[in-house]
Amino acid sequence: MAIYTIKQGLFSRVADRVEELLKARVVHWNSFEELFRGFRFVLHDEVAGVYDIYRRQAFDSSQQRLLSWMPAIQWIFVVSTSDDDVDLILIEDSLPDYLEALRQLQPLALRAKQRAYDVRAELDSQQ
Repeated sequence: MAIYTIKQGLFSRVADRVEELLKARVVHWNSFEELFRGFRFVLHDEVAGVYDIYRRQAFDSSQQRLLSWMPAIQWIFVVSTSDDDVDLILIEDSLPDYLEALRQLQPLALRAKQRAYDVRAELDSQQ
């Protein structure tokens, strides 16, 4: 696993594990969805087998924002890098950086779509 940020279209590696970025009191979690939900992130979009995008919900108060984990982060991309590993991309409130991450991931999404098409075509040809 690796965790990146993106600023002005450039990726920077910030950690090797999500635990490196968590406060010590947050040690037990079973899934990214459970962890992110606790920090006000909800699943926003997904491309099966490629990536999931989580978007942070609005804070109810400035106090809540101050107490939150990495309050500047608005989107988290969970990118599948193998059958059992992922990388994360943390994106602040920047539409250009969000769009750049989508652009960079587009070849992976297109490849997944092509693989699914090929599998369907092969199954159809066997019938």
